[in-house]
Amino acid sequence: MHRSVLAAAVTAVSLLAAGCVQDSAEATNKKMENSKVYIGALTCDIAGGQGYLIAGSREARCVYSPEKGEQETYKATIRNLGLDIGETKPMTLVWKVFSLDTRPRQNVVAGQFVGETVAVTSGQHSGGNWLYGGDGQTVLQETATFLGEKSGFSLQYGAFNMELTRVADAPKS
Repeated sequence: MHRSVLAAAVTAVSLLAAGCVQDSAEATNKKMENSKVYIGALTCDIAGGQGYLIAGSREARCVYSPEKGEQETYKATIRNLGLDIGETKPMTLVWKVFSLDTRPRQNVVAGQFVGETVAVTSGQHSGGNWLYGGDGQTVLQETATFLGEKSGFSLQYGAFNMELTRVADAPKS
């Protein structure tokens, strides 16, 4: 229970501090380097899709960039349950990743995440999401804005679920 309350507090503070500016994973890691609970950034290229009033689903390719260590590649399935009306084009999303356990380790963002989302797309896509889950149920993720131009037209509000599965990284030359 204590971890849940602390996790919710960290999420609320990070959402307030996020503002409306979104940086790259590298810039986010640099800005957050003094944080005691920030562990990295997750960049996802999300496929376009359509919402069908009460549910929507999107596929994504994601790269986790820890503050320290090697990048990891993931595939994601993102589902919304609630109000989800309209159509969006492919876009890029950068998540800040927080953990109460800040020890460096692999696969920290693998697993199921649940939370909520609110987003409006009218040419540009903007909104906010928070998720809780992952390794040891300690990882928090959030975003305040989305990258991408002419993203479509949609309205989303409700429960948000994302499943991240690690895929083999390309060999280094």
